[in-house]
Amino acid sequence: PSRLTLVVDGLYRLGKYEADTLPAASEGDTSATGDKTTMAATAEAVFKLDGAMSVGLSHQYLDVSSDVDPSFTKNTTTLTLSKAF
Repeated sequence: PSRLTLVVDGLYRLGKYEADTLPAASEGDTSATGDKTTMAATAEAVFKLDGAMSVGLSHQYLDVSSDVDPSFTKNTTTLTLSKAF
């Protein structure tokens, strides 16, 4: 039986916004347009200690680059301990 599980996934999203869909348009600024690009990746490893317990480690990277909202980069690491009853 496998004792180690590895999972990797990713996401790329590009949003294009027109003037009438932006908050600035409600304030009378109809020249505003912009893009919002999101890139995300997650890697996870789960090691089965015995038949009922496992330990996992995952990391998520998120990068948002935007003309219409604040841009940011975020890294999240999670350590888990699981027990089946």
